[in-house]
Amino acid sequence: MKNVILSVALLAVFVAVVSASESTQARQARFDDRKARFDTEKKEITTFMNTKNLFKTVFKILFGTSDESAATSRQVLGVLVEVLDMLRSSFGQKARSSSARGLKDAVDDAAYAGATMLRGYVKSVLAGDDHCAQRHLCESSKEAVREGRELGYVVSQVGGYATGYLLQHQKSIPSNTISEAVRRGRSGEDCAKIYSNCNETFFHYKLSNTIVVIAGKIEEINLPEKVDIIIFEPMGYMLFNERMLETYLHANGRSNSGNFSYRAFQQLNKANFWNQENFHGVDLTV
Repeated sequence: MKNVILSVALLAVFVAVVSASESTQARQARFDDRKARFDTEKKEITTFMNTKNLFKTVFKILFGTSDESAATSRQVLGVLVEVLDMLRSSFGQKARSSSARGLKDAVDDAAYAGATMLRGYVKSVLAGDDHCAQRHLCESSKEAVREGRELGYVVSQVGGYATGYLLQHQKSIPSNTISEAVRRGRSGEDCAKIYSNCNETFFHYKLSNTIVVIAGKIEEINLPEKVDIIIFEPMGYMLFNERMLETYLHANGRSNSGNFSYRAFQQLNKANFWNQENFHGVDLTV
């Protein structure tokens, strides 16, 4: 009987040792896999940036050298935005996967916030008008503070000063205007609502003097006269604004023809509503 008990005990110890060994091996395998992916991404980004002469072109844009054509500059800056998106995604995933906060995590947060602010600056350089430039900076500052945790606020503040100085010389936007846009984002305000005059698409197609964007619900806005065409995209979310029949009836009174064309298909999307700090007066980030 003692031999049986001893055998069972030894078997249990053996199973525990094997399980611990397998657990250690699994953790090491996951660590090696993450490290390999990170090294691959780093190599791809470095090669990508060198191939596109990214640094060379960015410095020419910053310091006013006009050897590169404007089209090439905009194309390369567009590539830089994509690279910064990759970096932000990489830093964000690493920060979220860490259970214990340490110095390395703080560095990742600062790097994420820095990449976010730099991305906002590049998009503001590419912006068609000043309102869009301010909106990009506002949104970048807001995201840097939200995702960069404690250091995000500091990075946003310092980045706002640097961005204001650069854009003042590049696009003749007053530095205090840029600082105000960054401050509003840092405070968590609704950038899309504040800079609703951003009509970058119309500017790109040279229609900014022809098409006027009026932000607001059709039930609330005031129009001087009836219109010929109504372009609509009804949305319902989280049991808010789910009833749309009244909206159609109200819009019918604004149209000269009274005719509507209804969509023959629909699309469902998931929005990251949990990041909204002021959803009808409720902070969903808590």
